[in-house]
Amino acid sequence: MLWRIRQGSRDLSFFRLASLTWQTMPKRASEETSFEPKVSSFAKTLQGELFIDVGANIGQYVSLLQENFRKILAIEADPAICQYLKRVCPRNCEVINAPAADILGYAELARNPDNLVDGASIIGEKGIKVRKIPLSSIIREQNVDLVKVDVEGAEWLVLRGAEQVMDKIRAWIIELHDPARKTELASYMKQYGYECTWLDEGTQYTDGYSYPHAYFFRSR
Repeated sequence: MLWRIRQGSRDLSFFRLASLTWQTMPKRASEETSFEPKVSSFAKTLQGELFIDVGANIGQYVSLLQENFRKILAIEADPAICQYLKRVCPRNCEVINAPAADILGYAELARNPDNLVDGASIIGEKGIKVRKIPLSSIIREQNVDLVKVDVEGAEWLVLRGAEQVMDKIRAWIIELHDPARKTELASYMKQYGYECTWLDEGTQYTDGYSYPHAYFFRSR
């Protein structure tokens, strides 16, 4: 099956999923400056023990940060993409096939059958049935240096599911799919002791959408 890997405002090319390797496409996707340039450049400066990539997709940030963190958890809702991730992810990465959400249970995952890597969502539309899990059930007693969230509008569900372990998470990078809620998001995170820096005003895709990214951090 052919998948179109979309990066920034341009399409890279078509790839056959079976032919991709960790040394080729994901590395290329993470290193191209057009891929969320301000966010990826900033993320590359971060280091630590544990990085959790929520909405890992094909692993752009897993590839980008594989040498920056001792362990990576790649959380991806789409089972087809997870099969690929499990085959190609680096040795320090564990793949979890479930959408991160507010509670344990099940959700319907809507995805684009013509372009699976275009992003799937558990918000609004009907789709395939998947098991959802809160970050609190994944993190438990672990200390986390960075959580990156890109979940096609479900970021508020991810945050609610992490409220019990906020004290375990040092920093976040969050893609906000409703720019009108920027102040609300900053205020929400402030109550848990996070400072906020907006990394960009959004990434312009070919479909016209542009979403801002914020970095939330707690000084040690």
